[in-house]
Amino acid sequence: MKKNLIVFPGTFCPPTYGHHEIVKMAAEIFPCGVTIMASANPDKDNWFTQEERAAMWQAYDLPSNVRVTTLDQMQREEVDFTTMVMVRGIRNQDDYIHEQSVMELNFNGYGISKYFYIMTTGEFRELSSSRARAAASELRLADLAKYVPPQIAGQLLEYVLQAKNIFLVVGRPGSGKSTWLKSVVEVDPSAYHLDGDQLNKELRPELVAAFPGVDLIELAMTNEAALLEVLAPKWLALLGERLKQVPPGRNVYVEAAYGLEANKQLYRYLGSKVIHVGCQDPAVNQERIAARGTSRHQAFVEKIPDLCESVMIAASEKLSLKLVDTSGSLEDLKQTTKDFVSDLHQGTSS
Repeated sequence: MKKNLIVFPGTFCPPTYGHHEIVKMAAEIFPCGVTIMASANPDKDNWFTQEERAAMWQAYDLPSNVRVTTLDQMQREEVDFTTMVMVRGIRNQDDYIHEQSVMELNFNGYGISKYFYIMTTGEFRELSSSRARAAASELRLADLAKYVPPQIAGQLLEYVLQAKNIFLVVGRPGSGKSTWLKSVVEVDPSAYHLDGDQLNKELRPELVAAFPGVDLIELAMTNEAALLEVLAPKWLALLGERLKQVPPGRNVYVEAAYGLEANKQLYRYLGSKVIHVGCQDPAVNQERIAARGTSRHQAFVEKIPDLCESVMIAASEKLSLKLVDTSGSLEDLKQTTKDFVSDLHQGTSS
């Protein structure tokens, strides 16, 4: 008797949290192993190759008995498709009806006749690749983060914007972020700088109206949750509008000091490429803040992850973290910038 091969097939453009949930359930039901197979569908809008879509699964923590491959690879391996048990996710009645045509297509094309259906439930019922692509296309960042993890969100946004890279630039006040980014723009003509603080300034009138007579800095320190409830949706929507204005072919740098904070996690909306700009000497960092005449920012220093915390967050969240040390002179910083841009163009800094 031929051994059944348990396969979860799909175009996976992109693989969503819903797909991941189905894989986890299938892996538990079939301890012998499950194969994720990224396939091709000429009737669907495939933004990426089979290999690229298969690689996207690296964004997820997959069970140990799950492997990922492509339809092309399985055909090269001359796998007997008649031994396959196709795992399929069903969200609603429309999916059930659609499965009839899928079964006919697979039987006529590959001789596949065995299926195992898993019903999606709760929040996963509303997830789909098409919705993820629509959210990316329309720069609805908050919605995109509900469908896919940061690594995939970044890939989708880069595809939509035709951007070379989208970086989230973080670091404590006085770390030299603005100075470094100014240097980047001078060295790299493809650099496009979006300043998160500028978005905050544009939204300030709405915050003043929402919290009349309240010191907003004090509010940020004592009841940040109330502030974020009003600010966060508007901030993300405004960022989406700004991203629509980015010319194609650019390296995009979104400066947001607090981007790695636990209650912000801006990488969820922009992607996994993070640059931490920091002055490694705390005393020098404090001197810079004092020299800028923004002493009230001292209170925010400890709230923003330092280098050590940023490294741990990046490891935990599977982020690609690039470190920029601004402790030296301006000449040192210029050289650091030139090295960074050179590595970036050579494809070694991402």
